Amino acid sequence: MDCIRFDGHDAKLLNIWGQEDLSAIHNHYFSSLQNVRERFSVQFNLAYCAGALSDAPEEKLWGAYQFFAQMEKAVKSRFYIDDALIKNVGATIKHGALLELRCYGPGWRIFFARKNGSGEELLLGGFYRKTGSKREQNIEIGKALNRINKYK
Repeated sequence: MDCIRFDGHDAKLLNIWGQEDLSAIHNHYFSSLQNVRERFSVQFNLAYCAGALSDAPEEKLWGAYQFFAQMEKAVKSRFYIDDALIKNVGATIKHGALLELRCYGPGWRIFFARKNGSGEELLLGGFYRKTGSKREQNIEIGKALNRINKYK
């Protein structure tokens, strides 16, 4: 490995030491991004659909609400639908299935889809804090569906 490339950026880093395990470099790069939204987007190769952040909590809470940790688990599991970490909400959109990432402690859910159904790029459609109201949850699912379907 002669060069380290960062997905979604033009940046590259020469691997002058010939390291095989580059996880420390990647972790440092991601943690150095000061803007939380940008860090989440770059780290997980995702695009925010228009309006997706309107119901999101304050960005400074994203770490405490386990958004990064849960998405990291989802990536490592290759988005395996187990109804514990990731749930298929049962809605089909132009990009495949609408998925729900579950952050249990604070009760937050993140609605997203894999671009073109199985691509590496994710499309984030919205955030929802579970309250127990099925009606409210269905409204938020509908919003996320519309946002992702409008994404070009």
